[in-house]
Amino acid sequence: MGLNGPVTLDDVGRVEEFYRSRGVPCEIVLSPLADPSLREFLAPRGYRITEFNSVLIRPLEGCALVPPADGIAVERVTVETEQIWDRVIAQGFAEYGRLPENLFAAFATLPDSLNFLASVDGEPAGGGMGAIMGAAGIAALFGTATVLEFRRRGVQTALINRRLWEASQRGCEYAVVSTMPGSCSQRNMERRGFRVAYSKIVMVRSWPELSAEGQAHGH
Repeated sequence: MGLNGPVTLDDVGRVEEFYRSRGVPCEIVLSPLADPSLREFLAPRGYRITEFNSVLIRPLEGCALVPPADGIAVERVTVETEQIWDRVIAQGFAEYGRLPENLFAAFATLPDSLNFLASVDGEPAGGGMGAIMGAAGIAALFGTATVLEFRRRGVQTALINRRLWEASQRGCEYAVVSTMPGSCSQRNMERRGFRVAYSKIVMVRSWPELSAEGQAHGH
């Protein structure tokens, strides 16, 4: 919000109603490039900071297909593999809390998606998500996870490399990714040529009428 000029109280109210009508807290991402009017509305309405993110970007010109490490295979997700892919990503994120079953499967084969499944010696080991924004010439990478027992073997690197190459083949000029500041994910992206463009803040407003279960917040 706020990237196209001043924000009104009505703008904020419509966003809040979208979330509140669905029984979940309202989440707004605050960019440092947002119009100052947005910041003025958030604090008085009870928003709290829940997360900081680094947004990284890299050009895709001349991006080559880098072969994965020995034993690793990366394939585009299909209808036949979407359930495996969903389960592997959920397992990869399990350390952050239990995720609902089939949380990612609905996005597996969407048009303009960059969703891939990685395996190590034939065993499902990790997954990555992404989307191509053709009008902007940008590919967004997100949702990369590796099952604990297969970490430090090049799975995440293979997933990054494949999505970057696929995006370049689809005519994208840039790739963007959002990570936790100073995290292993950020360092992995920087090794692949990404550089921090800006930081952003996730701000959340909860509703008193929601139960503790309804206010559970996660990504």
